[in-house]
Amino acid sequence: MIDTGKYYAAPVQADDPAFEIEMMRNNSSEGFTGQRHSVTASQPQSETDQLKSKVKSAIDEIKKDGFKAAIRLFNNFYEEFNMDEREQRAKKEAAAYRDPMDPNNAFALNETDKIIYEPVYLLENKDKNTDYFQFRTKTAYGVLQRISDGLWREVSFAFPSHAYAEKHYPLEMIQGESNANWRREDCDLHKMRVHYLSLDKTKANAAAAMHSLKDVQAEWFAVDKSSTRNNEQTRFSEPRFHVNGKSGTVTLSHVYAWFLPRLTQSGRQIQYNWDALRIRIMQGDKLINRFISWTSEVGSEAIKSQRTGMALSDGGYIGDLEEGQYQLSISIYDEEVFNYPFEVVKTVSNDLQNSVKQYYTIRTPRDDYANVILNNQSWDLDVYYPAVRLLDKCGSLEKFELAIAAEQNGKPWMGYEWNEFEKGGLINEITVREKANWAQGRIKLSIPVGSHPTDYLREQALFGDVTLHILLDGEKFDEITLNIGEKGFVKPQDVKINHPLADIDFPDLHDGQLLPLS
Repeated sequence: MIDTGKYYAAPVQADDPAFEIEMMRNNSSEGFTGQRHSVTASQPQSETDQLKSKVKSAIDEIKKDGFKAAIRLFNNFYEEFNMDEREQRAKKEAAAYRDPMDPNNAFALNETDKIIYEPVYLLENKDKNTDYFQFRTKTAYGVLQRISDGLWREVSFAFPSHAYAEKHYPLEMIQGESNANWRREDCDLHKMRVHYLSLDKTKANAAAAMHSLKDVQAEWFAVDKSSTRNNEQTRFSEPRFHVNGKSGTVTLSHVYAWFLPRLTQSGRQIQYNWDALRIRIMQGDKLINRFISWTSEVGSEAIKSQRTGMALSDGGYIGDLEEGQYQLSISIYDEEVFNYPFEVVKTVSNDLQNSVKQYYTIRTPRDDYANVILNNQSWDLDVYYPAVRLLDKCGSLEKFELAIAAEQNGKPWMGYEWNEFEKGGLINEITVREKANWAQGRIKLSIPVGSHPTDYLREQALFGDVTLHILLDGEKFDEITLNIGEKGFVKPQDVKINHPLADIDFPDLHDGQLLPLS
């Protein structure tokens, strides 16, 4: 807990201002309130001092240039004397004007802000606070952290005006002025400042002199990847993309993370309810778009669930993308922890009767898998097949038929005639013409694995190693292998793709089992 009193704040950077701040207990919370006062900014001159300064300057000019200087000064004084009040005010305002596009002004520290420091709570227990406090003003935000007895460190980030950011960071901007606090804890786009605070001015200056901004930045942003719950490997869900077939507009509906690191290498708790998570869409080294991403799941609920949902700004809008290879990159601060490739495919139809001359589709690593669900009451096997796998062969057709057949222990499954179950899902006719989105999503196929055509009389009849064949217009196109035991579907392990940064996890959730296609 910080002691009340007047603290001196010594800057690490020589060009940053020092200030004094009176710390007072905040009776409404466990936090503190402080009022800053600059100790480096020059004080405005009084009118008497201004007059004395003018007279001294006039005498110096007359000594130097003689009679001509006296005439020139007389004319200037006469002109100023005859100025009306409005003109004088306009002249003063022009002299005081600070160009908001000048970075020295755009990122200037407001040294008279009233600061409210609120406690930061532990991720493991939201009822207990850490030894540091967060604050936010109209121009900056940051953290006050206890270093030792009587010594505190304030790390702050000053963000520019919306107009400045829009001009200088067009690819980094988030639409809407309400998002003025985008990308927090970012020392590239926001100006990072470090001050050491103490009731003892000498102690504060000594601490500031021992550190550099570069050292503090290295400490602040270095993530301890081993600081996950139960030392589990960090992993992410398969990102869910959507593309408008006609325009190519791509959105990202959601992505989940499991077992995110909780600490930096110095032991500071990472603020996921700020913008520690950075989501970018890249094409090679080119930035296409970025998201504000945050989570409110910072209390004990997040620890219990072990899953972090990422809320994305602008509804997850990525952009109107041209065909090509892209990557979804997720970083904690600027340290990348996940990279997911996807491809935007543009198909030009040569079907002369199709008014949709070209359309867009997305390919992702998940398209190598099909969802398979076994119903152990009706004994149907439902397969949800990724339609995009048919794009190259069927992209310019009017329509096509997709069907499913099975082999049991290497022998054809002959339980039923095709015509008995065509309407039940063995065959699915897909229309391509005039359908810009036909290759998105999954095509459902169903095959009975019971002993009788009638649902309520069926018992399980398909056992052992089973191969499901996906037939395109009667020809084998893809296959799925699985095993069915006496109690139903023998479920293999959840599908994960080992990744150098973090595993990609395809949890079944409510979509059945995900099985590879070959």
